Amino acid sequence: SVFVKPPAKSRAYRARGAIAIGANILALAVILMLGGRFYEQRAGWRWLRPITREMALEAVDEWVGGYASGRGEFTILLGAQPHLPMAFLGPELGDRYRAMAVRYLTTASRENVAERVSMALSQPRALYNIVSMGILTREELAGIGFSPENVRETLERIGPDAIQKMNDASRGEATTQDGTYPYVDMDEIACRLACLRAFGCLDLVDGDRLAAYIAAHQVTQDWPVPEGSPPIDVEKASGLFCFGFCDASATRGALWALETLGALKRIDREACIDGIMRFYQGRGVFRADVRASNIFIYGHEESAYLAMESLVILGALDDVTDLAKWRFKPETSTRGRGREAEYGVVTPDGVVSWARQLRLDELRDGLGQ
Repeated sequence: SVFVKPPAKSRAYRARGAIAIGANILALAVILMLGGRFYEQRAGWRWLRPITREMALEAVDEWVGGYASGRGEFTILLGAQPHLPMAFLGPELGDRYRAMAVRYLTTASRENVAERVSMALSQPRALYNIVSMGILTREELAGIGFSPENVRETLERIGPDAIQKMNDASRGEATTQDGTYPYVDMDEIACRLACLRAFGCLDLVDGDRLAAYIAAHQVTQDWPVPEGSPPIDVEKASGLFCFGFCDASATRGALWALETLGALKRIDREACIDGIMRFYQGRGVFRADVRASNIFIYGHEESAYLAMESLVILGALDDVTDLAKWRFKPETSTRGRGREAEYGVVTPDGVVSWARQLRLDELRDGLGQ
């Protein structure tokens, strides 16, 4: 009467028990698998710290020293926008930075000046920084073949289609959630035009033709999306520029190029200002609903910098009422993953963030803020 045999469990009951045990084992496996990643993320957050001026200078010093041995950080920094003011680097580091800039420009050819000039103009961002930031003086540039006379002679020698061919090289492809589409790097084209103006060779460009092409890519309410381009929300993109890809870089590049060509009157200025400010969320954040609109403005620092420079060209930076609250945040990054991950690393992007903050300070001073 004490020991009673329990009733036999049904087959369904046993199956539910097996499923529950299996689910617990699977959950435990997932926890163990993700634990390392979670720890890695926590470690990465722990080492995400501000980059001081001293840290930035130490990193630049290391990159300058590593350029000769093939490290790429110096090349990235030399072509980044905005570039650090040379005064930021100081006299000693500045001199070594200049020496590496000379080495960079002469790498294409030690003897053939025309080849050297053509290579620099085909990838113009570094040359633009070298000229516009005074990294090398006009005399120093002329000493390595980059005089106005040599640049003009080079372009005239290789034929009237040379600039067009260079601009064609700025065409590529971009991949979106909807597929792969042709893309024109208008920011690079604008940078090349600025270089040509600096060397007194802008007259070699068919400015009217190029300005008409750029102006035709300002999005309007009835703007037909070009064949082969990704679909975009035309209403939300109205006022911006689209060259196969609608992002902050396309608009800044278009405005910069038109300003260089003296053709800003060809566009609807107010619509462009409205288009940029449409995505402003305050405190320096510009963000679009990327998935819904195919407008690639992500809310990153780069979007804020490009929007800022676009508004400067349009003479509308004072439309930003909280500019005093803007802050670019130079921070360290994590390089690598897992056990090989390095935390607290200063990267070129972090140093460029320093340059953005310095540019912001300069503009605020100009507005009396």
